[in-house]
Amino acid sequence: ATPGYSNHGHGRAVDAVLKKNGKTLFEAKSKKQCEVNPEYVAKIANLFYAADPKFVRLETEIWHFEYDTAGQSARSRTTGPGSKCK
Repeated sequence: ATPGYSNHGHGRAVDAVLKKNGKTLFEAKSKKQCEVNPEYVAKIANLFYAADPKFVRLETEIWHFEYDTAGQSARSRTTGPGSKCK
């Protein structure tokens, strides 16, 4: 992302990688996000939402979470597949 123009650069966004027993279940930049088990998507989302209710997910990326950006375009507390998968 261009420095100064990204929620990552402003410290409000993080891309998550979900692993189990050393095996990556899904990771950021996955072009196969629509093939990820929906249970894994819900688990990682619910971990963020339980940590703080101000976390939201970018609806187009199952791995991208932001803090206190609810109301911005395509950001919500969704736990399902990315919106590009529908």
